Amino acid sequence: MRRVPRIKWVVLLLLMPLCVLAQRSPLQGSFANGEAAEGVHIINRTANRYTIADQEGAFEIVAKPGDTLVFSAVQYQLDALIVTPDHFQEEFIVTLQEYRNKLGEVRLGNPLSGSLERDLSKIAIAPSINYYDLGIPGFQGVHAEKIIPLHKTVKFVGLGFGIDVEALYKNLGGYYKNLHTKRQWEQENADAVAMAQTYGSTLFLERYHIPMEKIDDFLYYCMETSDIQKNYQSGNHALVLDVFNEKALVYQNQLGGKD
Repeated sequence: MRRVPRIKWVVLLLLMPLCVLAQRSPLQGSFANGEAAEGVHIINRTANRYTIADQEGAFEIVAKPGDTLVFSAVQYQLDALIVTPDHFQEEFIVTLQEYRNKLGEVRLGNPLSGSLERDLSKIAIAPSINYYDLGIPGFQGVHAEKIIPLHKTVKFVGLGFGIDVEALYKNLGGYYKNLHTKRQWEQENADAVAMAQTYGSTLFLERYHIPMEKIDDFLYYCMETSDIQKNYQSGNHALVLDVFNEKALVYQNQLGGKD
């Protein structure tokens, strides 16, 4: 009978390291980009925490091994990593990749002689190429129909004018209005799915107490009553989270009223 307490102590001692690892603690880090990284958003998607880098590119955020950190800024490519125990022991430095437009090599041709025919004969005509030949991604789908406003269906040329009959009919018949509404819905659906994947269901369930089956409805409510779509599309995650904080309580009250 005396061995039972000893066994309990042994079990507790074995579980203590796991409890320590399960606890979150402040994680200090910095960006190799230095002062240029000021204002970068650091988001702990697992713990639903976020912070911003200071003037020297340093930051501190609560985390534990296994958490996912996301680094977001307009001037840098979106990046993410999984926290490991080494990040707490060693100097934690993150390097962000900048967005850069690379220009091709510029070559100067032969000087012009003043004779158009002679200069044209010296021009070497290269075979036609497209962006696929250059390895540049290009649009391969079907181009969306352009919506022509009503005031542009009539064009004046000199003393006369011309009428785009098809565009005029689509304006008066409500076709363009329905098409515009449909595209808005499609964009809202795409943004709602993207936001749900970016921030994860844990954020809405644990922090804002939004039921799993109501997450999409909550995102639509936020899009209808704020500029959250514009903020999300521009990568301003801090403003997106501010909208969640503001709208969650109002939405919960509405759910309580419906119930």
